[in-house]
Amino acid sequence: MVMDAIRHLGNLRSELIGRKWRAEIRTRPNGDVLHVQNPAFARMDGEIVCKDDAFHWVWGPVIGPVTAVTGVADRIVYVLREVGS
Repeated sequence: MVMDAIRHLGNLRSELIGRKWRAEIRTRPNGDVLHVQNPAFARMDGEIVCKDDAFHWVWGPVIGPVTAVTGVADRIVYVLREVGS
């Protein structure tokens, strides 16, 4: 459901903001996305969607289940990290 997706994206947003990362839910014509940005290197950003009880990068790959917000946040931070960190 759409409300569940928004709730799950909100949970992930809270986790990332708690880590001092930039994260905001944006409404797109085809659904809501969570836009995430590395605070130290703004060009390192990405968008995440929630579907089928999992978080996915907008280009398709699964990041992890909605029940594993901490682990999903770990993966996002790892992928969007600065090179060499």
